[in-house]
Amino acid sequence: MSDFRRHLGRRHLLAAAPALLLTCAAQAQDFPTKPIKFVVGFAPGGSADVMARILGQSLSDRIGQPVITDNRAGAAGTIGADIVARSAPDGYTLLVGSVSNVVISATTMPVIPFVATTAFAPIVLTATIPLVLVINPSLPLSSVRELVKYAKANPDKLSFASGGQGVSNHLAGELFNRMAGVTITHVPYKGDGPGVASVVAGETQMMFATISTAMPQVQSGRLRAIGVTTAKRASGMKDLPTIAEAALPGYEVNVWNGVLAPAATPATVVRKLNDEIVRTLNLPEVRSRLQDLGFEIVGSTPEEFGEVIRADLQKWPKIAKDAESR
Repeated sequence: MSDFRRHLGRRHLLAAAPALLLTCAAQAQDFPTKPIKFVVGFAPGGSADVMARILGQSLSDRIGQPVITDNRAGAAGTIGADIVARSAPDGYTLLVGSVSNVVISATTMPVIPFVATTAFAPIVLTATIPLVLVINPSLPLSSVRELVKYAKANPDKLSFASGGQGVSNHLAGELFNRMAGVTITHVPYKGDGPGVASVVAGETQMMFATISTAMPQVQSGRLRAIGVTTAKRASGMKDLPTIAEAALPGYEVNVWNGVLAPAATPATVVRKLNDEIVRTLNLPEVRSRLQDLGFEIVGSTPEEFGEVIRADLQKWPKIAKDAESR
C-alpha cells in the first residue's frame, strides 16, 4: 500500500471518529429501550437476591423499563455468573453477584468457565454485608466463646451450613475452625436461604449468614445471633460483638454485592448503568430498606469496583487452599 493510501485511510478514520463517538453517546442516551435482566447465581432469599429485587424495583421506576430478577442457582453461584459472561454485551443481561461467585469460586472450583477479571465489566459495588454467626436456639450457649468451648468438648458433633461449596460463608466457617482449633463439619446448600432454613430446622446447628437473610429468623426467635465477622460492629447491630473481640482476635471476613455486565459491554452503557444504579441506591427509601436489612451502601465507580475484585483475587486463594486441606 502506498504512503498516500495509508495517509488517506488515516484521514478517513479520523474523520469517522467523531461520528462513532456520537453514535456511542446516542446509544447510551437512549439506553435502555427494553427490559433488563438481573441474573442471581443463588436461590431466593440470599443477599444477592435481596439486593437484586429491592434495587430492581426502584431502578425500573427510574429508567421506565422492567427489571427482572432471574435466579440461576447452582455450582456455588457460577452457573448464573457464566450465563451473564456468555450473554450479549449490550447492558440488558447483568449479574447481581457477590464475592462468592465472582471471586471465591474462581479459587475453589476445580473447573470454572470464566475468569472474573476478563469475563465481566464491573459496573458498581452496591454494598458490603457483614456475616452474622447464628445458631439454633437448642444449643446450650449464647456467645462465641461458649461455642468454641462447646465445639472442643463435642468434637465432630456440630455442623455449619453455607450457601454452597467455596462461597464466602463456607470459608468464614473454615477460617473459624482453623483459628478456634475446632472441627465443625461443613454442609453446603444451594444458597443462603436454604442454609438458614436448615439451621432453623435443626439439620445443622449454625451458619455464618448474611444479616439480610438471618435477621428475620433472629427477630422471630428461631435463631440466636452471637457475633459478626467484620472487624467493626455492624451499624445496625451495635450490641452484637465481633467474633474477633468476643473470642478470636484477628478474625475477619467481609463480603460484598455488586452489579457486573459481560466484558465487552460498551463503556458508555456501563457509565449509564452506574449512574442510574448509584442514583437509585441513594434514594432515601432504598437506602432505608437496605440498611434495615444489614447492607452497608457503597455505590462505587466501575474502576473502584474493579480494584476491589482484583484485591480479593489476591486475598482469598490462601484461605480457600487452607479450607481444601482440612
